[in-house]
Amino acid sequence: MRYQRRLANRAMLLSFIIGAFTGVAVSPCCRIQHVRVEGPTRSVADEVRKGLQKAAVFDDRGSVSLPLRGIAAVAASCHRVKRLAVNRISPQTIRVRIVEREPVAALHTNHGFTLIDEEGICLIRTHKAGALPVIKGIVTDRPKLGATISAQRLMPLAECFRSVREAGIDNAFRLDLSNPHLVILTTSDGVVGKLGDTRDLRGKIIRFGLLLEALQADGEDVEYIDVRVASRPTWARRKPH
Repeated sequence: MRYQRRLANRAMLLSFIIGAFTGVAVSPCCRIQHVRVEGPTRSVADEVRKGLQKAAVFDDRGSVSLPLRGIAAVAASCHRVKRLAVNRISPQTIRVRIVEREPVAALHTNHGFTLIDEEGICLIRTHKAGALPVIKGIVTDRPKLGATISAQRLMPLAECFRSVREAGIDNAFRLDLSNPHLVILTTSDGVVGKLGDTRDLRGKIIRFGLLLEALQADGEDVEYIDVRVASRPTWARRKPH
């Protein structure tokens, strides 16, 4: 009899605890009231925030069913997000921290520029390339944001980027691939490199960079350097204004 009484008391206590916990968990004080989206730029944070609002992942959810995975999935669907972390920092607030994809080049199109990251994902459209390399001839029409430029199209770019760094050329260069028989590299200060076809771009860019460095060290104001024939490069001075 005494044992049964103790069992009943424990059952009542457990029911009380479960009821209290459930009541607090579903009460307004534990519902999500705030979503803090943090990103390196305001525009990407706003874009993710709008996506979360559109998906309505927070509607009528208490802290017991806090949908962190759902929130992470919706936020990660933004093409500008490289990775993110979602966590609860209080019963009423969750935080979404974003690492944004960084643009490495500006693709020249018939409507301004489309910035892409190292994986070829199209991030944003703009009318100014800033200090990014400008690449012409990869696309003509504006690609869809979030689309990925094919690896085949990007293959010459990766080689050119490595060669430009190796040659010590400033990052704000322009590369015109629109004519596969005459690739043109233009430095940030306007010196034109005539590279010829797409074969051995690495060697041609490095030769161009070495010749340019040597000529400028001699005080020459160079207009262009033609390295299409490896054994007979030519160059010209800028004409005085």
